[in-house]
Amino acid sequence: MYDTVLAKKYGADLDYTDAILADENEQQQIAEYQESMAINDKDIIDDRSNFTKLLNGFAFVSLITITALAVNVMFFSPNMDVYADNKTLFESVCFACTIIYFSCSYVALKRHKKLNV
Repeated sequence: MYDTVLAKKYGADLDYTDAILADENEQQQIAEYQESMAINDKDIIDDRSNFTKLLNGFAFVSLITITALAVNVMFFSPNMDVYADNKTLFESVCFACTIIYFSCSYVALKRHKKLNV
């Protein structure tokens, strides 16, 4: 009973026919717009060059390295001395790996976008 009273209080018993029709009209316009935009779409060219594969490989290896060092710091530091050593290694190596990851990914993305202009 309370659910019905609250629902009516917040408009469940009102007529929303106009809003439903407006929503259906808007959805139709969106579908038409998307169809008109899809006419000009070209097929995506996938960059399968060796250089791009190398860039993506370096990016992947740098992410794996960051993950491995993070796991090492989190789960394989039995005392504070080992933790401090692991953390120092993590900070220095992960800084370099982050630079490598973003540099390689940026260049690979630019190469992909250049092919798909």
